[in-house]
Order: sequence, then C-alpha cells, then structure tokens
Amino acid sequence: MKAVVLCAGFGTRMRPLTDHVAKHLIAVANKPVLFYAIENIVAAGVRDIGIVVNPNTHAQIEAQVHRGERFGARVQYVEQPEPLGLAHAVHCAREFAGDEPVVLYLADTLIDEPIANATARFEREQPSAVVMLAAAADPQRYGVAQIDGDRIIRLAEKSPQPPSNLAIIGAYVLDHHIFEAIDQLQPSARGEYEITDAIQALVARGRLVLPHVTTRWWKDTGTPADLLDANRALLDRIVPDSRGRLDAASSVIGNAIIGAGTVIQRSRIVGPVVIGNDVRIDDATIGPYVSIGDRCDIRRTIVENSIVMDGSVLDSAGERVSGSVVAAGVCLRVRQ
Repeated sequence: MKAVVLCAGFGTRMRPLTDHVAKHLIAVANKPVLFYAIENIVAAGVRDIGIVVNPNTHAQIEAQVHRGERFGARVQYVEQPEPLGLAHAVHCAREFAGDEPVVLYLADTLIDEPIANATARFEREQPSAVVMLAAAADPQRYGVAQIDGDRIIRLAEKSPQPPSNLAIIGAYVLDHHIFEAIDQLQPSARGEYEITDAIQALVARGRLVLPHVTTRWWKDTGTPADLLDANRALLDRIVPDSRGRLDAASSVIGNAIIGAGTVIQRSRIVGPVVIGNDVRIDDATIGPYVSIGDRCDIRRTIVENSIVMDGSVLDSAGERVSGSVVAAGVCLRVRQ
C-alpha cells in the first residue's frame, strides 16, 4: 500500500498568509499541518508517500519534508500543473501509485482518528474504497455520503440539500479502479474533476464502497478561524516541557512547552501554550491558547488565542493581540 498526499491547493481563502508560504506548511501548535498527515500515514505502516504539489510551492514543501527521512518514510513529489480538482490531482499520481491500493489524504485536514483503522478495514473486506466520514452540523459545506446498511450508496459534493449529515473528511483508502473512474470523468459545474464523482462512479458500477465513520475530532484548516480552532484543540493535549529559562519575576500557570534557548523575563505564561526555540519574551502575558514559533521577540504585549509564526516581533506597548494568526517574519511595533 502507498499513500498520496494532496498539497497542490493554493490557499486562496487564507491570503495574505499564503502569499509567501504554502498553506500546508502553516504551523498549528508549532507543527506544519502537513506533518500531522504524514505522521498519521506512517503510523499506519505506509512508508511510500507521493506528495502532489503545485509548481509554485513544490520547492517550499520539499525543503521541509525532503525525502521523508525524519518521518521514517520514502517521499516522492508529483506536480499538478493546473488546479483542476482533487480527482485530477490523484490522476497526476497514477504512475507513482501503480496498481497498489493508496491512502489518499488531504494535507490541510487534521484528523484525530488513526488512518490505520480505515486501512485495516480495507485489507479485511477488500472493497474498492473506504471513505472516512464524520457527522457535521453544516454538511452543505462538505462532500457528503449517504449510507444504506454498511455501504455507501451515494456521494454528493457541497450540495445545498445534502442527502445526509455525514461529511467526507479528507481521507480515503482506494484500489486501482479509482483511476479507471477518473479517466471517465467530466468536469463538474465549478470546472473541476471531483473525487466524489469518481467514487460515485465506483458505486454506480456496483463496486463495494464502505464508510468509516469517526466520532473523534477532525478539522479542515482552510481558513484562519479554522487554524485557531485546530490550535486550541491540539494545545489542550500538550504535556508540559520546559527547556528555556525563566527569571524569578516570571510565572507559568497551566501546561506549557517552552523550547531550548528561550528566555522569559518579567512575564506571565498562561497555558496551554507552546513556545518555540530561541524566543525572547519580556514584560508580556502569553496565553491561554497561544503557539509561538522559533526566534520570535515579544515585548510589552498581551497575546491570547493566537498563532505567531517564526521570526515575528511583537512590541505593542501593552496592547492585546487576540484571535490572530501572525505570519512569519512580521514586525509589529506600537510606539508610545
């Protein structure tokens, strides 16, 4: 079994954050979203991973993931030359996949459920597809699946009248018949080749398509608000670890991870908080629910419910930064 991880999207809903960084490399709880996907796949015993990228972000993503050594994986890169939809992105990886089953994973989705649970069902029951689903309060925002008994009988992409509340959450296990279905697709009304249409074609041809419904946490990280929601959920799980240096005038309340080389002076840390390496914090209040990347400098600022990316400087004369995603290298100074 191999895995195909889709990283070809341009992140238009998150501009200007994504003007200079691939959306899949934006850090949540100080780890790029893409890394969570790769770790989930490798934990399922799948080591051969093809990452589908667009030409603009290929170099950025490869510079972070390399050939997958840090994950215990073997990574290849496949370019999708045009943004023609998820099914088209999968088709671009056809040579990489060969005739093996593939785990298909949307890299901008965080899924708490081990993908191993879906791969185990695929290996046990030998369907053409296993689709991961979850009940959603707003299913019209997602592709959805309708179930009859223990099999999927219909899929629909972002319908105003969805046939169920079971959202397709961005992870699948597929056999080689998916490529035959993609070959026969026509573009949807929005001009894209939809993976839901391809799987629906498998259903129409009588192939077995099974659901795997999770009750665990998941999140599409397609907007800044989604990033902050995901950040809160992941920070709630952290285990305290302090490798930095706090002076006697500073305090830590609650769970915090503080990286090596970080210096905190005359400041209050209110967990859950993750602070990266080589950060300087002076006369500030950090938290709750804050992630701060490496090499940041934060002074005279109250930061809460926010993500601050690598190399940023916040010096706001006691002002509050709340509900914000601060891009890497930003310098915010308020002069008195």
